Amino acid sequence: MVFADAGLIVLAEFLGYLLRFDGVPHQYVSSFLWAAVFLIASGSPFWHLFGVSSRLDDRALRDIYPILKGSVFGSMLVVTALTYLTAFKDFSRAVFATEMVLTVCLMGFVRTVTRFSMTCCQADQ
Repeated sequence: MVFADAGLIVLAEFLGYLLRFDGVPHQYVSSFLWAAVFLIASGSPFWHLFGVSSRLDDRALRDIYPILKGSVFGSMLVVTALTYLTAFKDFSRAVFATEMVLTVCLMGFVRTVTRFSMTCCQADQ
């Protein structure tokens, strides 16, 4: 699930660039890759801290709040670090805000869909 979460973070960031710039502009490719690494590295510990990863067997809608907390704190940490390191040059605040919302939506969707599919499969047996 950790690898799926990492993939969802990259997908959410790409969709953020797609919504803001209609794709990842050539001058933002390195920023996209660095931000993806920072978002994965900062988000994973927060999700572990808030218990998102520990409840893999009991996924439900109540996982949305820990995902939201982890995404908000992870994004805030990344934006703060990038502001101090690069003065936020070649980064878009709108992309980070969109990425945070899309990460919560995508991770919540994946967890509820797998929960419902597990429930349906158990009901069929």
